[in-house]
Amino acid sequence: MFYLIINAICYLSFLTWIWYKSKQFTPGVLIVLLWTIVAVACIFYYPTDNFFIGKLTLWPFIYLYGTFLLFARIFFKDKKVYDTLPSIVGGRSRTMDFFCYIYVLCVVVNVIADGLNISQLAFSNIVDNASEAYSEHFNLDKEYANVWLRLTHVYEYYFYYIVLIVAFNSICQGRNLFSLLLIAIVFLKKLLDSAMVGDRTQIFVIVMLFAVLYSLYHRYMHKRTKKLFLVFSLLLGMAVLSYFLAVTISRFDNMHMGTGGSLLHYLGASMLYFDHGLVDYIKDYFGGVATFSGLLERIGIDPPIDIYYNHVADYLLGTRVGSYFIGTLYMDFGFILTIIIAIIWPPVINKLVFLNGRISYPGLYLYLFYFCRLARGVFTNGFNAAVMYYQAFLFYILLWIVIMVKNYIKKRLL
Repeated sequence: MFYLIINAICYLSFLTWIWYKSKQFTPGVLIVLLWTIVAVACIFYYPTDNFFIGKLTLWPFIYLYGTFLLFARIFFKDKKVYDTLPSIVGGRSRTMDFFCYIYVLCVVVNVIADGLNISQLAFSNIVDNASEAYSEHFNLDKEYANVWLRLTHVYEYYFYYIVLIVAFNSICQGRNLFSLLLIAIVFLKKLLDSAMVGDRTQIFVIVMLFAVLYSLYHRYMHKRTKKLFLVFSLLLGMAVLSYFLAVTISRFDNMHMGTGGSLLHYLGASMLYFDHGLVDYIKDYFGGVATFSGLLERIGIDPPIDIYYNHVADYLLGTRVGSYFIGTLYMDFGFILTIIIAIIWPPVINKLVFLNGRISYPGLYLYLFYFCRLARGVFTNGFNAAVMYYQAFLFYILLWIVIMVKNYIKKRLL
């Protein structure tokens, strides 16, 4: 218990410092707040699970804390984001509006193609749906009827960031109905996807994403618009809470841990499993299999994925939480290389975010994507993360190409 208290104090201390520095809920404050909540939850979950009692050590907590701060450090210097954001807020981009229309079309196509029906969404079936989903071993290569359906699903999965950016820009420009419709579509589709598999993390991350965007844009909103948005957000928050509780009760109420125990496990188990279950059990590193397997498959290389699945149960002792995205890197590359990646990777992201010295639509897109990867990574592992970044970078490049072509055409016409 002493180690857990020290661990929580570390996160609380850093949260206090960054809050004192910013005096508002910046992206940096929000990401540290999330990890602090998990660190505190560990203290309450620890006495309920005999597996951990008397078996924890301090070093893995220190390592996890330091590595997290390295990965998240681009959010601690967010003045440049706030200073250059007006370049986006200033005017309406019909090109980005067009991307939103495509997103809405993809949502409609995907809902029809997936054959969703009300019976599948009954919360009594959530346990079966979740078990089926997780039994696919994080399969990112779901079979679709044709390549067009694959494209619509990939577009929908990665471009909702742009849709939300456009929605918040539109709020600042007084296009309230358009923006609220976009937010509602994104939220309802994510809620629908989550309900199909009994997932809670995706909805939790969406809420965090809303909070980040509000922290960036609220100063540009009119007072009346801000009140309307807060009421709308309250309604969405009530829906999220209802869904979260419904999924928890449906999946875990009849199990030995119960609903309350499930919530504690969801919030507090990950750091404990990283300490006892991963770091102290691992014998051989995977050499990139867990992180890069999906990407290797896309370029025609058959990765030795059995290395991962044959040993992950030994290292994580039957659970797929508890490794974080940091834990997955640790399984792949070990102590030193994970630290090196944590040192090198954030500056690369930061450079791409501020490619022209200021933030842009592609930059803000990548900024939000990276935030969500860190937020989601506090609850789930980073298996196949390379595929996620690869596809996000493709969309990032696509956005820049569209912007450059648009600017070129505009100059030629002038």
